[in-house]
This record gives sequence, structure tokens and C-alpha cells, in this order.
Amino acid sequence: MKRIIALFGLLSVITLSSIINSCGKLGGATCGRKDRFSDYKYHANQISGTLRAVIGSDEEDIRTHSYTYNELIFKIGFSGQHYSCISPTFDLFPSAYACSPPEPYSDEKITDIIIISNEDYDETHPAGTDLKDLFEVQSSNGNRSTVSEYLQKQPKIEYIEFKLAKAPEEKKTHTFTITYHYAGKLMQELSYQFEPVQIRVL
Repeated sequence: MKRIIALFGLLSVITLSSIINSCGKLGGATCGRKDRFSDYKYHANQISGTLRAVIGSDEEDIRTHSYTYNELIFKIGFSGQHYSCISPTFDLFPSAYACSPPEPYSDEKITDIIIISNEDYDETHPAGTDLKDLFEVQSSNGNRSTVSEYLQKQPKIEYIEFKLAKAPEEKKTHTFTITYHYAGKLMQELSYQFEPVQIRVL
């Protein structure tokens, strides 16, 4: 009986140790806590986008009517080929985790972002020219900045939102395309073209 109790106690200690280690440091020099979960990193090779409008406190899909520049939100996200590093730490019960797996992310650094429209935006921004100076970004941590300020921080591939910071000179229907240049393992450039949207002058 004592042996059974002792064995049960030993297994309980090992299980508890496994759970604690799932949120703590690993024994390997090349792996961190996140590496204990598979598919937490990825090489970006796909880009997706959504164009939404904020009317008052409500967010809605783009419809047929026109919008002011400051009502529009251009959302960009990424996905790709996942990979992970294998932890050298041994766990008797590797599935017993005390914390949730982290969100997948990419280590690939963005080198430039180009934003264009198929229409003239204003006198200094004719169709096909870079419009990044007309946009602000809000990154996943909630920080807002100009696109140039954002790029100076050498950001990595991440979910991000773009907002226009200036009204156009004329009411027109614009088709915006956002192109990312980045130090990718699989690809170095990805573009997304949003649906046409009519922007009216304030």
C-alpha cells in the first residue's frame, strides 16, 4: 500500500512539473517557451485583406454608397508555411499544458510598404504613385503612427490596419492595392487589391 501511495505521489510531482514547465523556461539553448507548441511560427506566403467602414460606433462591410476618407479601415493579415523547433526537454506528459498556445507569428522583417490607387487622389498623388504618406497604421499592439514611422521601427510581418489621413480632392471610386516588401524565406513581396470604394469630399 505504501508503495502505491509513493508511486502515486511521484507521478503527481512529475505531472505538476510538466505543467509548470509548459509555461516556464526550457532546457534547450535554442528554444523558448513558445517552441513547446508546434506550428507557432510561419514563413509568410499569403496575404489577405478586408475593407470596412466605421459609421458612428458601428463597423460595417463596404456597400454601394460613398464614404468619407476617415470612415474607412483597410485590414491586412498574413498566413504561411508553419514551422517550429523541437524542445530537448523531456516531458512524461507533454499534453498537460497549464497555458494556451501563443498566436502564430512571423519573424520576417518588413522592408517597405507601397500603397497605390487606380485613380488620382490629389494633385500630388496621381494614379499609380505611392500613397503611403496619406495613410496611418495601427499595429497589433494598438500603437498608431504614419507608415514611414512604422517602417523605421523595422517591424515584422503582422496583422495591421491602415486608415487614410487626408481627404481626396474629388469624389471618385478608388481601387487601392497594398504591396509588402519583406525579408521572407519563401517570398519577398505580397500584394492585396481591395474592392473598389467611392470616397467623397468632405
